[in-house]
Amino acid sequence: MKTGRLLKFQRPGGDVQAYLYQEAGLFRASVFVLSDKARGGEPVETLSGETEAAVERQLRTWLAAHFPERPR
Repeated sequence: MKTGRLLKFQRPGGDVQAYLYQEAGLFRASVFVLSDKARGGEPVETLSGETEAAVERQLRTWLAAHFPERPR
């Protein structure tokens, strides 16, 4: 079992969850989308990098491109 942290984002297209963890010397984020149409069995995207901060930045960039927030 891997240990890491789960990030959750509520977006118009569905809830997006990303599990950040370290594996084989790299940090990774597996991204899942939970919506009426999909129930997140397999990740829709997997990101990796040398630092947790770098992977989280990649995640937030990916999220903004694919699931932008509603304008306030």
